Amino acid sequence: MKQVEAVPAEVQAALQGGCDMPGHVFSLYFPYWDANTWQKGKDPKEGESAKVQALKKVVATNSSSTDLAQYLRERQQMLARQEQAVSVSAKSVSPFVTGMGEEHAVENGFAFLNPYGVPYLAGSGVKGVIRRAAEELAAELNPDGTFGWTHARVMWLFGYEDKVEYIEALDAALFADGETAQEANDLLKLLDKDATAFTGLSPDKTHFMGALSFWDVIIDGKLGIDILTPHYGHYYQGSEPPHDAGQPSPNPFLVVAQEAAFTFHVTCPGEHRLPESLRGDTWRKLIRAAFNHAFEWGGFGAKTAVGYGVLADPGDAQAQAEKEERRIRPGDCVRDAETGEDGVVKAVNGDMALVDFYGEEYEVEIASLEKLP
Repeated sequence: MKQVEAVPAEVQAALQGGCDMPGHVFSLYFPYWDANTWQKGKDPKEGESAKVQALKKVVATNSSSTDLAQYLRERQQMLARQEQAVSVSAKSVSPFVTGMGEEHAVENGFAFLNPYGVPYLAGSGVKGVIRRAAEELAAELNPDGTFGWTHARVMWLFGYEDKVEYIEALDAALFADGETAQEANDLLKLLDKDATAFTGLSPDKTHFMGALSFWDVIIDGKLGIDILTPHYGHYYQGSEPPHDAGQPSPNPFLVVAQEAAFTFHVTCPGEHRLPESLRGDTWRKLIRAAFNHAFEWGGFGAKTAVGYGVLADPGDAQAQAEKEERRIRPGDCVRDAETGEDGVVKAVNGDMALVDFYGEEYEVEIASLEKLP
């Protein structure tokens, strides 16, 4: 069976020489369709599936787009210097994926920057991760562990909207000491609210954009193919209860392989609106602390809960890679150090893992498990 692109014949003829942009091949010229029926390609009885064959053609174009991606990164760096941006470099220590929710013939999409067709991480996604990191730091009980973050500063830099958790955090900031209370009062004045009447007010849809701007990240890395194998498709898509007698269907999808380089750029076009205590180097130090926290405890992109999108400072990348290699994940074969029994990890929840030991499942502390090759 011949797999072709779902485009007119003259476009197919023009594509015989190949397309240099992986994003264009993946989104526009994906060679996955039966030339006779225009249905999705059928898997051969032996060898690689039709999806894998098509995805390999996307991966093969990645080397051709390297120069363009490099030009885009250099242009960003030049603009970042002009804008006096905070620039943070990182390297991935696990595969990276984003845009999986986008519709595609292989069921899992991928985010490419149009019109260039190179892999990227949207600035809005970066902002969400770093805001979450800043909120976690602001919630630290130990003052030394906040690195200067407060909930009021989170709202000044990332924005405010009338959510219950934001109202409660800002309300608490009003009763803090010194600089924190002053910054909270200044924010309330900007929002045109009366600080004395703020407690207990219902949301009235007030919005504040925040001072920071997060740029899209052009990724310097090689594309690859990973496999997602849902084990309970009969449960999620049908009416059968979950059980272990199902037949999982491997589903390939695109990733950026580990060792990819990321450069984040953050500017503060709204610095003139910030209180004096947040201007200059202050907001820059806060952002770097939030990035460091995100590198250590969070992830970027999709599927971070199962180990994708782990980034680290380039100097710490080797140590992080070794740590990631030892990380326990569902499907890993492990040995219980206390009993010496071997088993297979079914699920991971915090410091505990659900392990199948010869047909019997037990919750075991991850610290007592040894990952087997």
